[in-house]
Amino acid sequence: MDKTLRQQAQEYKNLYAIRAKKLDLDKIQTVSTELTTYLLFYAIIKDDFHPFKALVKSGAKIDTVDEFGNLPVHYFNTNLRILEYIVKKDKKCINKPNSLGQTILHIAAKENNYKAVKYLLQSGAKKILMITTKISQKIYHQIMML
Repeated sequence: MDKTLRQQAQEYKNLYAIRAKKLDLDKIQTVSTELTTYLLFYAIIKDDFHPFKALVKSGAKIDTVDEFGNLPVHYFNTNLRILEYIVKKDKKCINKPNSLGQTILHIAAKENNYKAVKYLLQSGAKKILMITTKISQKIYHQIMML
């Protein structure tokens, strides 16, 4: 990402810090797709649905993989509205693993987010997942107990 793009990204991150108002969020529409996609990860991490939705409507790509092999959905925290929105836009994301072999179901189970686990299973997440570590084995057992 070039210097100008980084400066823009920082400006928009500052909007989050001051709890951006609707008028501020409208500025996002004038930003490049690359920057909106970059900010999308940040909005998900911050669990902030309204900027997240504004970024998607402005062209942010929810199927972009970051340098760690994560899709935006892999950064989902607790805001079920964000998860539901992503799954409605891209149903295939449910079973896509990151570079560690974890799907969003792994992550939700590890975080004890039972509402998200229930939603993912109802939406078609696979219970049988590749087990690569002892942590994954524990998560697998938690999922199978559901």
